[in-house]
Amino acid sequence: MKKTSFYLIALASLSLITVSCSKEKTGNAPQFTAAMSTDAKVAYDGTDLYWEAGDQVAIFGTGDAQGTAYTVTPAAAKSRNATLDVTNPESNLGDAPYTAIYPADLATASNVMTLPKVQTSNGGALVTLPLYAESATTALQFYSPCSVLKLKLTKANTSISKIQIIADQYLNGDFTVSMNEGAAAMAVNTAASNHTKVTTLALANNVDITSEHIFYIYLPANTYNYFQVKLYDADSNIFTRTTTSGITFQAHKFHTLTLGENTINFHPGDLTGKFTINSSGRKVSFSKGNVVKDGSNYKFADYQYYATTGFDDHLPWNSNGSATTMSTAYASNLTNGGTATWFALTYAQWNHMLNSRNMTMRWAGVSITTHNNITRHGLLIFPDNFSWPLEDNRKPTANSFGNSGNSWNSNVTYSYEEWRTLEDAGCVFLPAAGRRLTQESTTINRLNNTGYYWTPDYNHGRGISFCFGLLEGSTSYGRKSFGLSTTDPLTIRFVKDAQ
Repeated sequence: MKKTSFYLIALASLSLITVSCSKEKTGNAPQFTAAMSTDAKVAYDGTDLYWEAGDQVAIFGTGDAQGTAYTVTPAAAKSRNATLDVTNPESNLGDAPYTAIYPADLATASNVMTLPKVQTSNGGALVTLPLYAESATTALQFYSPCSVLKLKLTKANTSISKIQIIADQYLNGDFTVSMNEGAAAMAVNTAASNHTKVTTLALANNVDITSEHIFYIYLPANTYNYFQVKLYDADSNIFTRTTTSGITFQAHKFHTLTLGENTINFHPGDLTGKFTINSSGRKVSFSKGNVVKDGSNYKFADYQYYATTGFDDHLPWNSNGSATTMSTAYASNLTNGGTATWFALTYAQWNHMLNSRNMTMRWAGVSITTHNNITRHGLLIFPDNFSWPLEDNRKPTANSFGNSGNSWNSNVTYSYEEWRTLEDAGCVFLPAAGRRLTQESTTINRLNNTGYYWTPDYNHGRGISFCFGLLEGSTSYGRKSFGLSTTDPLTIRFVKDAQ
């Protein structure tokens, strides 16, 4: 089925679509005519819609559980009038009452609409707006149960490659739809398990926002107490704008958000989550991956879960055995860290973040599936003000390794798609990357069992690491500080003060 779309034009209001059944038959299904008429209750901030040739509408009649696809033929270019002809002449629509869903590929049942995790955009234009109609007669009026975020962006010499919305309510998956007091309404279909709280607007090409550019993303009408807009530039650097005071999106209406030159600031190398690391409220954001060798310099790994049997991600605390401070070379010679001041957390700061933040879920020992289908064990850390983005039955045992069977696998294993959703929601993952016993060692010990991350702490001739997972000399899983020779190669994860 060809994916179909509406396009925006500048008019006074969004129109609802009036559909009336003619007496003409096409096979076993009637022909419909579609006409748009204005209604103040569904005003759309000075915009309107028109049909595009080939648009598909799913119409359901009595006994028609699968729906019947109808193809749109506009009366003229950019017309609000059209003829709807059944796509398959052999279809049997059934009798009234009728329900209808646009576009047809979102229709799961007569009153169930599946909102996608990824919306597509051609240069920023709204390409699809879900619509719904129901009637006991052959006259159908279409309304949208969704609201539209109208995002106005301006930043000199900047191109946007992707936009994401992260919220505390489900943004996609199956929703039941119905008419309520002359308007369409939607509710989460609890019988389904395909919901997430992250929606992505995918752009066919990078979009230059040197001059103001408008992007449109449709969302379920709702009140969100956590709402984050995440922008990716052409180099995959990230900017976020988060609202936690409550924001209401009304069905049939635009919600405009303007982010201008002095608001948008991309920060190379860091992730979006913010984490409190001491009792004074100091917050940090994490680097996008562990520190790895990059020729004679260093860089952040491309993936949070990056861990290798090679040598590039295992580095000594300080290659000088007589030194009493952690090497500064790693932070000062980063090729993809921007101009930020990066540093390693002390063990006390790790401990505060994992034990003392005032939130129910702070961390969990889990397994994730990587993009190349490797199962990687490690520590999943949840950011401040975190809202679980997946189905509730995918929550791990919080603040635990879930190690009743003394195994990483006794907690949750996430698919790559699930991991990407968690990462988009601000989660940090520390792979249990093991350690090399000496700089000359060609073996990575305890890879995928234990994580060892250098801290700047020093005690009695040893560097102090933050250690987690299956602890050395034990059959138990846990976390502890672990002193090792300063020349032993371990992993390093940097943070910077959050902005």
